[in-house]
Amino acid sequence: MICSSYGLSPAAIKRIRSAIDKLAVAAAASNTDAVAEADLDVVTSIVAEAGSPVLALCMNPVSAVLRELPQLRVAMYRDPERNVESFRAVLAWMTTRRADLIDAILGELEGHDRATVQALTPKKTKSTKANR
Repeated sequence: MICSSYGLSPAAIKRIRSAIDKLAVAAAASNTDAVAEADLDVVTSIVAEAGSPVLALCMNPVSAVLRELPQLRVAMYRDPERNVESFRAVLAWMTTRRADLIDAILGELEGHDRATVQALTPKKTKSTKANR
């Protein structure tokens, strides 16, 4: 099986796909809190396959911040369908390791991150500039 040859077992693919499907259900329900939890579950399932305890530990502060800052959840998950599609693309790459997919996936993820940061960045107004 092609996925096994790259170290991703069929069971791992099934776990990740299931987590992505739960994210899709939460996204369809437009429940930001459920989307945040499901998104973390997807990332955790992907990180678990990396086999790095350090990477897994990095998820703890990220999870805590997302749970404690509603404004971050709203900004990150304002377009949860995009998260679902991004994770589906990541899983496709993980199962095939097709070199022709990686640039598109990284571009999509970077664009999504850039949009999230812009959504969190306060807009400068004329009064803000004048008060400097």
